[in-house]
Amino acid sequence: KVIAFPQRRTPTAQEKLYENVLKNYSKSSRPVNDPNKALNLSFNFELTKIYDVNAKMQRMSVVSFVRQEWHDGSLCWNASDYSGFSSINIAPSEIWVPDVELYNEIENKDHKKTGITTHIIVYSNGTCRWTYPLFLHAMCSIDVSFFPLDLQKCSLRFGSISYPSSEVYITQPRLLHVIPAYKNEEWIVYETSIKTENIWDEKRMNNFSIVEITLSMERDFLYFFVEMLTPCFLISCLTILGFVLPPESGERMSLGMLILLAMTFFQQLTMKVVPLQDFPLISQYFLVTTIEIGIALLITTLTLNFYHHSHSEMPGFMKVIILNYLAKITRIRPPSEDKKQRKIKRSFRLSERKFQLSSSSRDTNPDLQFDIELTETTSTRNDILEADLNDSTVGLVSFKSTEESSSTSSSLRVTRSDEDTPDNIEQDGIEEGPSDWNKDWVLASRIIDRFSMYAAMVIGILTVLIVFVRAPRFWYSRTGLDG
Repeated sequence: KVIAFPQRRTPTAQEKLYENVLKNYSKSSRPVNDPNKALNLSFNFELTKIYDVNAKMQRMSVVSFVRQEWHDGSLCWNASDYSGFSSINIAPSEIWVPDVELYNEIENKDHKKTGITTHIIVYSNGTCRWTYPLFLHAMCSIDVSFFPLDLQKCSLRFGSISYPSSEVYITQPRLLHVIPAYKNEEWIVYETSIKTENIWDEKRMNNFSIVEITLSMERDFLYFFVEMLTPCFLISCLTILGFVLPPESGERMSLGMLILLAMTFFQQLTMKVVPLQDFPLISQYFLVTTIEIGIALLITTLTLNFYHHSHSEMPGFMKVIILNYLAKITRIRPPSEDKKQRKIKRSFRLSERKFQLSSSSRDTNPDLQFDIELTETTSTRNDILEADLNDSTVGLVSFKSTEESSSTSSSLRVTRSDEDTPDNIEQDGIEEGPSDWNKDWVLASRIIDRFSMYAAMVIGILTVLIVFVRAPRFWYSRTGLDG
């Protein structure tokens, strides 16, 4: 009877290499021949994407790759002895690895140990290369005072936790800039830097070597310009329409209240987007615009009050301010000029009527002679009047010269001689009454409307400029990076 024994499998060259390299290896000590010398560690950081910048939590979340390289003299072999294998993959738990961590990291239970399972590539000359992904939450001081035109600068500080710079020294990375592989929807990285330095730790009483990666970012303004600033600016522009509508339309107060309500509702919609910290630019603009709309509503109430005011005469100081100074600015002619022209017209009519009465009492043929002389005299006076007043005309009074109308002409002259006495004519149109008061108030409402419309245009543009031009991104020169 033949008994078959299981054959022992011959280990491969790679398995022999792995077993021989780690047979007498101690991972508890630094891999240096001289304990007084520092281990040079090459540290490189590759930014994949800025995941989030949270102003409320004061943190920046990034997706990245970390590449570390060092020399371990205990992990050397002759590749020709192992079928030409010049490298092997070893788990981080099997050999000594540097304990480099993010100093300013916020506890991240879900992703803190993401890259710890990736293996280390060990080469035959003792070079160890370890590449692993990291999802990091880094503390960052975020100032949103200039939102949405803000610039932010966040730093990632990596260093050894337990080894001082005399034992583990981080050398200057090969890459001096970090370019994100994928763009963020909200943030644009315009400048990066990587530098190494030694810092003194008061708690551990020793120098530690760290590498600091600084990311300078600016917020993408286009989204906020389209979704927030443009609607707000258009709503504020509607206040100009309130001053264009005539007061008699009766819709001016309704329009003003509707604009104010629309502005309030729009602010409620954008509340989740605007940061709650500080007092950002966008909130300043919303506040100033709301105040301007409220002031426009008050001015509309004032102009409507002026338009319907007729029971009292306008005070003198208001006439000086509104009917004189503001009228010149708005190019609306004040009523004083109209009154002067009316007085000049009526003075000419008074002279013509006096001349008519005196001529009718002298002439033997009153009907025909009065008609001829009045026509000639009126024509002459019309030439003089047209030279002084461009828009004034004087009517001619003609009477029929037939015998059938003589009695009518005589009665007409008698009636006019009774009504158009010099005293009555001189008082016509010179003294002001309630109708003139109402004209002054109506004209004042027109002037205030015109002036308020111009002021609303200028103030609206100045508000945008004064509020947003203060943002640093308009004054600092930046060099963009291609992502």
